Amino acid sequence: MESTAVAYADRAAVLDGDCLHDYTTLWEAVGLLAADLAAAGVRPGQRAAIYIGSGYESLLVMLAVEHLGAVAVPLDIFEPVEHAVRTVLATRVDHLIGHIGDGHLVDELADDPATSGATAVTVADDYTLIRLWRPRQAPSTGPGGFAFCLSGAAAALTVGSAGLAAGAGELRAELAITAEDVVAVTAPLTTRAAVVAVLAAVQAGACLSLRRYPGSDPAQVAEQLGDDEASVLVCTAAGLAELRAAGSHALHTVRVLVLPSAGDPAAPTMPAVVLPEAPHSRTRLGVTAFRGSRPARSARRSQVCSCRHQD
Repeated sequence: MESTAVAYADRAAVLDGDCLHDYTTLWEAVGLLAADLAAAGVRPGQRAAIYIGSGYESLLVMLAVEHLGAVAVPLDIFEPVEHAVRTVLATRVDHLIGHIGDGHLVDELADDPATSGATAVTVADDYTLIRLWRPRQAPSTGPGGFAFCLSGAAAALTVGSAGLAAGAGELRAELAITAEDVVAVTAPLTTRAAVVAVLAAVQAGACLSLRRYPGSDPAQVAEQLGDDEASVLVCTAAGLAELRAAGSHALHTVRVLVLPSAGDPAAPTMPAVVLPEAPHSRTRLGVTAFRGSRPARSARRSQVCSCRHQD
């Protein structure tokens, strides 16, 4: 991400409601939070589960964990706690990370008998880091990456940073994502396909449009697409179906990436879903792409948000 931050320093990186963060701000925040996490005991090669909503704070922690060479394990806070606990056990995480914006729901995971012996510390004022058991020995340097729970939470798939970057580059090329795009993500950042889509946008210097709301309410999604003038939509098949049923006009002006089922984040393909308004292509990364027109990025948003991570 460092090369993107240099190349697109003053370009918008993340829109999260009324907040805008440029690439310089995002990269600085990633470095500061990575240092804070390291000081709190997160080591390269260890696994850190991220139990935060899908907004800017979640993205920031994911990038910071990967940056320090650890493995990020994204969890969905809108699913039952029992599901998150199963994922924690299946992926054998060393740490849990929560955020004050979610009411520190991560504390509920630490209260579960399966995670007994946990200790909690505060990181960067707004984050809770919970150490599970005694962290297992990890290499002094690690490649970083992500781990995703497979269907049924019986096993996990770990994908290194290099593999994710390669997949993101392929997706960026297939969908022709550029720095002029605004990529709206309405699905949780908990699957490999969703993370690859986000990294593809970052590689291209595009602007990510993120929100913290659960589900895929058509009215909320339509408002997000309109307010942020999105040109790419990343959503689930169910979310796309709801938008179509609601007669959303936004589908005529965006390229759509349909993610695989959340039950199997490692799925390489999914059944094609055809939009009559635009041709589509199925990628090799578990997403289906629908090509619409590309509206220009709005010039209205030029004020960078001041709610940045502080040391």
